[in-house]
Amino acid sequence: ESWGFMCPVHTPDGAPCGLLNHLTAVCDVISNDTKDQDEHFREISGLLVKLGVNSVYGLLKTPPLSKYLPVLVDGCVVGHIMSSRAASMVANFRKLKSDALECEEKGIHSSARLVDPLTEIAYIPYERGEKYPGIYLFSNTARMVRPTYLLREATGESRA
Repeated sequence: ESWGFMCPVHTPDGAPCGLLNHLTAVCDVISNDTKDQDEHFREISGLLVKLGVNSVYGLLKTPPLSKYLPVLVDGCVVGHIMSSRAASMVANFRKLKSDALECEEKGIHSSARLVDPLTEIAYIPYERGEKYPGIYLFSNTARMVRPTYLLREATGESRA
């Protein structure tokens, strides 16, 4: 799971395999917090609600996993989204992220930017027997990140 973050040349084989101690040249460790975490959490939760997530606040019970996926931000459940709408919501969020990344690369720093370009998005669709289905967003510090590239194709966009 850390391929590209750790240097494979310095990864030992055999019994100590997995004891990695050298980061690759293109890996960055997120170490600065530019926003108050509570404010950031409220902003990203509000954006997710606008993208179709049902807020967890006010729910008396957890909806069925076969119909709703949990949405977590930095390990905290912020809501649920209908399984049928999850892929669309993730695509919209990734589009906002890529727009923010393009602005950053062009040197445009806007206070109206909705998503931090370093936010990680993991989407695990519900399938019977699949472990941990849901949408996971990570935006806090102490994460290893590597560059991602937006590849444009004639049929649309795909993200590496």
